[in-house]
Amino acid sequence: DWISMNINVFGLYEKIDIEDLFNLLNVLGVNTKDSTAIDIGANIGNHSVEFSKIFKQVISFEPNPRVFEVLRFNTKLIPNIVTHNWGCADKIQSLDLVENFSNLGSATAVRSIENQNITRIDVKQLDDLLDELHSVSLIKIDVEGMEEKALRGAKKVISAFLPVVCFEQHKEEFSNDKDE
Repeated sequence: DWISMNINVFGLYEKIDIEDLFNLLNVLGVNTKDSTAIDIGANIGNHSVEFSKIFKQVISFEPNPRVFEVLRFNTKLIPNIVTHNWGCADKIQSLDLVENFSNLGSATAVRSIENQNITRIDVKQLDDLLDELHSVSLIKIDVEGMEEKALRGAKKVISAFLPVVCFEQHKEEFSNDKDE
């Protein structure tokens, strides 16, 4: 798929974005060596693997069962990465995930795309893990339209640790007619 091809060609997907994020963390004085990064929407582990090089611990979430197997394979020899086969949202539920076979990273549970495959996934609140988390300094979110729900389900974690939060947002997801 698209991400795998980029890794094969360039060695890393979104290299400049990751370098910019690491520079920002450095400028902010974040002590990554003693803290945790949370990767929500980890896909095949590109960002998780890079985070593992500078963070004490990385906790990765990928709800797509097929993609999760690749994430687990890509991270199984990296001892400071913990993987979870569920997504992060504002409540516990099961959702239909629509996959795009040419870019599995664009699979979505909230937007309509050409139906190529539908997979049932589980989502939970990140806040359910609050007691297990230590020194979270980064939360990266790439969840194809569920960013707001992921953030709502992480309110306690964000309040407790005040991490840097970065997320992907598509132009079409912005709207002036929302009630919230």
